[in-house]
Amino acid sequence: MKWLIIVLPLLFSLPARSQEIRGIGVLWEGDPTEWVIYSDSLKEYEVGTLKKRWDNRNDIWDYTFGETSGTIRMKWKSNPDVWQIQSDRSTLLANTIWPGDLTVWSIREEHTTLRYKMRFQNDPEEWETEDSEDYGYFAMWTDREGDIDNWVIYDALYPEKVSLEAKILLVFLPVWLVLQE
Repeated sequence: MKWLIIVLPLLFSLPARSQEIRGIGVLWEGDPTEWVIYSDSLKEYEVGTLKKRWDNRNDIWDYTFGETSGTIRMKWKSNPDVWQIQSDRSTLLANTIWPGDLTVWSIREEHTTLRYKMRFQNDPEEWETEDSEDYGYFAMWTDREGDIDNWVIYDALYPEKVSLEAKILLVFLPVWLVLQE
């Protein structure tokens, strides 16, 4: 019984960064400037936010996830091929594999490189990482075809290998890209 008293509070105090991401949706229908990140498929448990910093610019976004927060920005103002995410814990880059081709991305961390791409050519509503025994798998698609306000996420990445910041980039890139069209 003593171990139960010790273990239960620890289970309920796990940091948000260990949670899986299961969906993202706009805060206000039809307004893609503010998003809510969910840890369940029913979209009942909000664990984070993603917000465009300024209405007239699409190159700087702020995010929160549990107690972690940071900024996602275009590395160079006129080049959408390279994005940087910065938090109090780390800084990561996401860049296109080929210049000008926003359909295939590389996200590099210290010992991890994720390749992220549109599942089908010219369909920005479905994305996936290359399946890896080392890192796991991540996929994202719109809840309903043609409706970019709500996305479903399949997150089977290994948290000990892939940081929260990398996952936030995986969520951000498709959302940002469909807003460009």
